[in-house]
Amino acid sequence: MLYLLMACVMLVSTAGCARKNDPSYRPPADSIIKPEDLVDHTESEDEPETEESTAESSAEMHDGSVVTPAEDPGAQIFLILPSEGGASAEVKKRIEDAGEQLDFAVVTVSDADSAERQTQAFATAIDAHAALIVCMNVDREATVNSVQDAKRAGIPVILLDKGMDVFGIASSQIITDYFSCIRQLAQRVRIDRKSKGRYLRVLGTSEAFDAVDAFSNELPDSMVLLQSEFCDETSPSDAYDHIWDLLRANPKADFLVVFNVTETFAALDAMADLGIEMDIICLYGDDRITEMLEDGRVYASIMSPSDSIALKAREQIITYLFSNTLPTSECFYVRGEVRLTDAPRTSEEENAEENGEEDEDAEEGTADGDTGGPDEGEIDSGDTDDDEQRSDDSA
Repeated sequence: MLYLLMACVMLVSTAGCARKNDPSYRPPADSIIKPEDLVDHTESEDEPETEESTAESSAEMHDGSVVTPAEDPGAQIFLILPSEGGASAEVKKRIEDAGEQLDFAVVTVSDADSAERQTQAFATAIDAHAALIVCMNVDREATVNSVQDAKRAGIPVILLDKGMDVFGIASSQIITDYFSCIRQLAQRVRIDRKSKGRYLRVLGTSEAFDAVDAFSNELPDSMVLLQSEFCDETSPSDAYDHIWDLLRANPKADFLVVFNVTETFAALDAMADLGIEMDIICLYGDDRITEMLEDGRVYASIMSPSDSIALKAREQIITYLFSNTLPTSECFYVRGEVRLTDAPRTSEEENAEENGEEDEDAEEGTADGDTGGPDEGEIDSGDTDDDEQRSDDSA
């Protein structure tokens, strides 16, 4: 009887381990993380001391160039970012702080703004036998193979912002929840534009279709949809061609709704080639359009909450490098931030105010002329490289 009982215990234990080691195993996702739930851990005298490393505290790498590894390669954190500003700058600051506390060098690739450069950065990190890779990835599909290569090399990967659609190979994914902010973005646009305007929209993959369609459904009937253009977006040039056709047919529209940054770049190029101006609303934005929001080239977007993501990443890095403990749940979701352009208001809007037109939505809590992002804590709960240009321009 005793032998039978021991055999049953061994069988249950073996089955549990097999499930955890199964690459297709997907741990349950945690609830959305709110900024107030994240604690900034500051260095204190009571923190345990770690082994000293001969690696330098920080190193920089650009354009995939080779960085001379530290004397102890395992004491390096590789940080792969799409740019040097915006959310990337905040993440870089927090990760370097974590590296300094634990005496790990932080090697930063701050221009991995394409799938190709991102893949090169991963390869460099793996060759350098990094202790950890942290990546604010720009391409979800291309990221899969890179993360798989890192896992084979025994290097944990923490993905920030976009994450990827495959689970079980990244150690952690701290993902921006863009979709739940669409209703709030539509409300802000409606109020800012006084429930008026004619617009165009670009539809693509199932995710893009759902997001753009959800945005349209939140606009009143007085904001008229002129035309939709379906775009598979297999390449930036394809996106350009589809958007060029859409804009050429509707040059008098007031604004254009696109899904992501690739379509935003394509729209800007097409507008420049056609000689027309139109506001652009990018539903899923990232660091690459931060300056465009500031100067008015992009009218509105949902952006990554840089401080919340950076704090959560810093917390996980310190936990892993100090105690060799990874999160029990792979996915963490952080609500995005709605931003409207910081540029001065258009003459059309100024004329509307001079004519005494009242903002019918003013009672909803938004002041006239507010074109910045929402104040912290005022989140609506909602419902949860240049391409070859077209030469046959006959406009």
